[in-house]
Amino acid sequence: MLAQMESAAGLVLWRALVDARMWGDAPAARRRSLFHAPTEDVRDRFALACEEIPALAQAFGTFALMLRSPGLATSEQVGSACAQVHAWADTAGLRTVALLFAEAAAHADPENPAHANLAARSARRALMYDRAGTWHLRAYKLAVRSRNRTETVWALMGYGAMMKATDRIPEARRFLQRATRRAMAFGRKKEAAVAHHELMGIAVDQERYRLAELHVASAIALYPGDHPNLPALGHDFAFVLLRQKHCSAALPLLERAAPLIARPDERGLAMSSLAWAAAGAGRFTRLAEAERAALELVAIFDAHASAVFLHLAEAFRAAGDLDQAGRYADEAARIAQAKGDIQFVREAAEMRLQLREPNTRPQQDIPPGTRSLAILRDLTTRLKAWKRAPN
Repeated sequence: MLAQMESAAGLVLWRALVDARMWGDAPAARRRSLFHAPTEDVRDRFALACEEIPALAQAFGTFALMLRSPGLATSEQVGSACAQVHAWADTAGLRTVALLFAEAAAHADPENPAHANLAARSARRALMYDRAGTWHLRAYKLAVRSRNRTETVWALMGYGAMMKATDRIPEARRFLQRATRRAMAFGRKKEAAVAHHELMGIAVDQERYRLAELHVASAIALYPGDHPNLPALGHDFAFVLLRQKHCSAALPLLERAAPLIARPDERGLAMSSLAWAAAGAGRFTRLAEAERAALELVAIFDAHASAVFLHLAEAFRAAGDLDQAGRYADEAARIAQAKGDIQFVREAAEMRLQLREPNTRPQQDIPPGTRSLAILRDLTTRLKAWKRAPN
């Protein structure tokens, strides 16, 4: 925590994290005796933290109240404050800080399935799958017990996404399909859209592109116009096009979607895809620009580093520079091996084998079919009208 944030706000958040865990784990009757009223120095640090991160002023106020009057702070308030810090840290690319505060929210407000789902998603993004599985199970039990239909669906979707990430594809599809059915039965269109979005990813990995397009079309129809996932859907459908060598079609979609992606690690991934599309379309100046942007982002925000380097390897293979493609494939393999990421270890190995084949030729740029073009038009229209939505 302190290593990621060496500032007044970092110190305040570190103390708040410790205090929120203590507060959440203590019986209500003991909370009054946990803390002392903040000293003048502590109050000054809170004021500096509010100046440094104005978006967290409300959360800082709750943490200060927890110290001054722990009997007045409620589980809902403390849990909500921790969730606010999670949202800020997640957007800023501070994944460890985001995970710690998501889990603190779940501890502070232990009967709230939304916080348990939040902790599960954060652990999954941090590749802590055992930890994520525990939180998903807890979220599902809490959601069913409280008859919270939305969080029931989120727990099923999250568990399915975790199965996909650990290469357990049949289980992943089963949980995501179950989540889709529940969401539609409950009238939760947004959640159904997210489930279709996840199912699209499974179909692409299996090279079932027709099925992937059906899931994309369903997601486009079900996502509301301001949903924050729409730019990511734009990137992911562009990836479907790239996998089928439709580079010129993917390029304008990526040019529109990439700047709208808020998280810097995901934007780095989008820029590497843009480099791939530009290379395949013969736009080598744009390839160089996108490559530089992707490298600058992944050097700091490396959650998708293996995928970024694989996309750059594809870009230089498409450009005919097999030596540079090989260097990027080697880097992708090294990172995937270090992280224990089974899927990318396999993909990097396949890429390196392909690059060693004699007479390897640059990728062709193939125009997409009528069905793909229709989806491309619909998605481009939605992105043109998209307004940045709150998380």
